Amino acid sequence: MAARNPKTNMPPPSVQDEAKDSIDPTSSSTGAEADTSPSSNHDSHTHEDNQHSQTQTGQPSATTIPASHSDTDVIDIELPSIEQPFVFEHIKCWTTPPNPSRKKSPRTILSDVSGFVKPKEMLAVMGPSGCGKTTLLNVLSQKLSSSVTSGVMSIGGRRLSKHDRRAMGFVFQDDLMLSNLTVQETIRLSAELKLPVSMPSAVKAERVASLLDVLNLQKVAKSKIGSIGVRGISGGERKRTAIANELVTAPSILFLDEPTSGLDSTTALSVVEALRILCNKGMTIICCIHQPRENIFDMFDRLLLLVD
Repeated sequence: MAARNPKTNMPPPSVQDEAKDSIDPTSSSTGAEADTSPSSNHDSHTHEDNQHSQTQTGQPSATTIPASHSDTDVIDIELPSIEQPFVFEHIKCWTTPPNPSRKKSPRTILSDVSGFVKPKEMLAVMGPSGCGKTTLLNVLSQKLSSSVTSGVMSIGGRRLSKHDRRAMGFVFQDDLMLSNLTVQETIRLSAELKLPVSMPSAVKAERVASLLDVLNLQKVAKSKIGSIGVRGISGGERKRTAIANELVTAPSILFLDEPTSGLDSTTALSVVEALRILCNKGMTIICCIHQPRENIFDMFDRLLLLVD
């Protein structure tokens, strides 16, 4: 990652205005340039020279799809996109609800985290083990109780609603799938469970077929998932299948908890390439990632660095 030297920025007091009016966030709350070393709990970085950076008009610049996935980019599938930046400000999280009557204060997991991600962008959340990366994803996706969290999350200045929550997808680090089902059956089962009963079966089958094409799973569509001791698909194919399970509802924002964990460099690259294609089609992606290679790191548009 030393080859890129991304610019270091601190979120301003009002990230909303910055996300709307400028491509790059201001340097700090006082407008001064931040130091290269972290000076607070959390630093936010933006790739100025990233090959997927935004143009000055706010629209994504032309992106070259890797050769291994160039044929999938022409698949006619449209994913919903948020029209305004997704902004989170002063996010805090504790192990237990704060209670002044208790002698021992609850342990703080997250302290004053702020940042934003624009439509069709990929935000990488990085940091050492135990710094709260997964907890941050759980807070942003509203999976934790409001009694142990605080902060403001909004889209275009409007606070998140239940409708926005239903438009989010979450891919967990551990893949929980039935080993005796094929890839196609697994995605179809997810579609049957998550999509409305009133939706015609033909529409559901068409959506499953489109996801198989976009995520490059056609060759293993009839292969079983497998498990320990039972031969099945590879680790990268399992991860892409888990992503497809969340995409059946066509979320506008997708959260992923370490999608490359446990994968070799080539397989990890194929997974991130698939995520890049989803971004190009309208999706906004936020994921925590651990020790990515330079070619994987360069695919992200923004970086949120968490420190102890």
